[in-house]
Amino acid sequence: MEALIIEHQYVVRVSDHSLPYNSHFDAKKSFESTDLIKILKSCLLYLNSYQHSPGKDKELESILRLTELIFYWNFTKTNLPRRIVGVLENDATPTFKPPTTWGEIVTDPMFISVFFDIHEKVRRDEQLVSKTINLMIQLISMHGPLVSNKDSRVEFLSRLLPRFITLLEA
Repeated sequence: MEALIIEHQYVVRVSDHSLPYNSHFDAKKSFESTDLIKILKSCLLYLNSYQHSPGKDKELESILRLTELIFYWNFTKTNLPRRIVGVLENDATPTFKPPTTWGEIVTDPMFISVFFDIHEKVRRDEQLVSKTINLMIQLISMHGPLVSNKDSRVEFLSRLLPRFITLLEA
């Protein structure tokens, strides 16, 4: 699954495969709007039902890695020249900027809760806790079309901040 995500992550720096730029661009855009969101939903379902036990650490680490890849995804922008797309793709740590088509999943109350819940379950595991912290940082710094106006930012932060404050007080 990780290899599939990585294969679609870049338009400009992809292995050639004799396909023109527009074909790579279209494939990435299609992957984002269908498969990437399905992978995220699957990850969320797994994380939501996860019960921490030492035997499941590898599974959880894999799911957290997939989720990290998605949260660090550079979503395609339409009508940008190849040179600009290349600059955007070279951003080493992009912030999570899901498109409006992802609104249903991002506005779901479970979306924020699952990351704080999983963090609480693994916070004593040094290897896993760094991944959950990275995911929460991406949530906190999320911007883009889903939080582009004041009302949507206030709504998102009103769901995020209580969990964040509880985490800091623990």
